[in-house]
Amino acid sequence: MLEFTLKSCRFQIGFSFLALLTFCCLTGSSGSGALLLFSFLLHEVAHLGGMLLFGVPPERVTVSLLGCSLILSSKNSLTYPQSIAVSLLGPGANLFLAGALWLFGRGDTSLFSINLLIGCLHLCPVEPLDGGLAVKGLLKWKIGEKRAETVSFFLSLTFLLPLAVLGFSVLLYSGTNFSLLAISVYLMLYLIFGEKDLSL
Repeated sequence: MLEFTLKSCRFQIGFSFLALLTFCCLTGSSGSGALLLFSFLLHEVAHLGGMLLFGVPPERVTVSLLGCSLILSSKNSLTYPQSIAVSLLGPGANLFLAGALWLFGRGDTSLFSINLLIGCLHLCPVEPLDGGLAVKGLLKWKIGEKRAETVSFFLSLTFLLPLAVLGFSVLLYSGTNFSLLAISVYLMLYLIFGEKDLSL
């Protein structure tokens, strides 16, 4: 993991993200790696912008295969509605760009596809994706932290199991496309072992 500090914020970049970026550059069409990086940055800048708008800057930023974690210090905290809003701003930015591209007749471009995929994937109610974090924040707000943890875990599994089956079906049909299955397995491992054991 690469680490550096910018002002009071510590940045950590996992090798899994660098591997994903390299894989996209090697296997995708020309410029796909740059488009993926741009879409990824748009997603995370939207999260960061929401935190700064609420006056709660992150203490640590961790970049991994599934995106970027913005960690607050113990002195700062977001309210539950603010946390939900910040979680949804990332995929919202990707879907907004995808919608704008489609409206202007650019729905057949790689940039459209990448942003649509990132936006839709992160809206899934599965931890640690943004949709899962938003649902967990809503549950904590409405039913309390202890029950929210349990409900969020089983809700994530409920969505992950058919997603894994779909990923396996795509692999069987295509013979080479294992990306959805790999993401499903990674998310399941995340749920079971937690972020610390998977921060590659």
